[in-house]
Amino acid sequence: MHYTRNPYLQVTILILCLFIIACHHTEKPKDKQIVANPQEMNSTTSEHIKAVLEFALQNKGKVDDSIRLNLADIVAAFYGSEEYEPVWSNKEKWQPLADSLFQFIADAEQEGLFPKDYHFKNLQTLKNKLDTDSLKRMDAALWTRADVMLTDAFMHIAKDLKHGRLQPDSVTINKDSLPVSDFFIKNLNSLLATKQFTALIDSLQPSNKGYQELKKGIKSFLDSMDRRTYTYVNYPFKKGDAKDSLFFIKNLQKRLSESDAISAANVLPDSAELSSAIQKFQRFKGIKPDGKVSSAIIKVLNTSDAERFKRIAITLDRYKQLPDTMPEKYIWVNLPGYYLLVMDHDTVALESKVICGKPDTRTPLLNSQITDMVTYPTCTVTNSIIAKQYLRKLKINPGYLEKIGFKLVDSNG
Repeated sequence: MHYTRNPYLQVTILILCLFIIACHHTEKPKDKQIVANPQEMNSTTSEHIKAVLEFALQNKGKVDDSIRLNLADIVAAFYGSEEYEPVWSNKEKWQPLADSLFQFIADAEQEGLFPKDYHFKNLQTLKNKLDTDSLKRMDAALWTRADVMLTDAFMHIAKDLKHGRLQPDSVTINKDSLPVSDFFIKNLNSLLATKQFTALIDSLQPSNKGYQELKKGIKSFLDSMDRRTYTYVNYPFKKGDAKDSLFFIKNLQKRLSESDAISAANVLPDSAELSSAIQKFQRFKGIKPDGKVSSAIIKVLNTSDAERFKRIAITLDRYKQLPDTMPEKYIWVNLPGYYLLVMDHDTVALESKVICGKPDTRTPLLNSQITDMVTYPTCTVTNSIIAKQYLRKLKINPGYLEKIGFKLVDSNG
């Protein structure tokens, strides 16, 4: 069957399609709008906030090429309930709470947080413009961006302080939920009503003694923190692969030179020079200077203060996964410390050493209610450890299990 094309129908359909697309497309907010009269700044900023949030909701939180809101839907819900009025500024002047929040973000590391997570650079640039340039101070578009970023930052901070940044999984036993009205908006409204910034921030964090003690030590750590970025050394390298071993030595030389243990020459060091450099680094770190390349020394080389701070932040977040009130009796296992504590009404009833798995067969992290306890249990090696550690050695020495005190039994015992 033959169909005749109707050009007029095609044009009509195209126009309808473009009209539908236009109806569902929000224009990008203005980058600049000067308001000569300070008394009109709030109303103009309010209009901009509404436009910016409508655009952000349709563009996965994106406000412009450099700004993306982390919690755009919640931020929009908050401003919608406030008639889109600015909350951190008033008629070309910062509200006192804005200064408190900005300073908190600048010092976020003191709380085990990272300023970059809360628009710090963008806010710093905007604040500098608005504080020092009288013409910029008349720009409603700049005040708008500052306002929505501060709101987004506050809500993100509230979430990170209360629940941390770790993904909820089997480790989590803090069952608190995060409903919009009962947490984010409620806390921001509370702050705006009471003006008690520090009190609110403190109330969001765990009262756990371990959490508070760890946080107290952050300041002294940051005061002496080495913020330099060091070369990461991959180890082990492929045995017998000359190219890979040369790359390893080159990286190791570069890393040792960054600690002034060897010169950063273009010529690769020989084994004696490399051993001497490792000994120099070991003495600097207070390690027995054997001059040998090992996984232990590479681990020290790769552990920077920046990495240590990340570990502090992760540990703080693990505390946030615990309930606000711990059970009267519980067992606390510290895997990095290789010990456990049996707690009874805030008193240590028992302390004991524990055995933990190696990194490749690591002990799992979990929280669980204890229902049964077996004394003197039979130690049954897991399949993963059998495959990774024992099969290879058994092929070489059939008597290996007997040598290490293990027995191999069948289903009949």
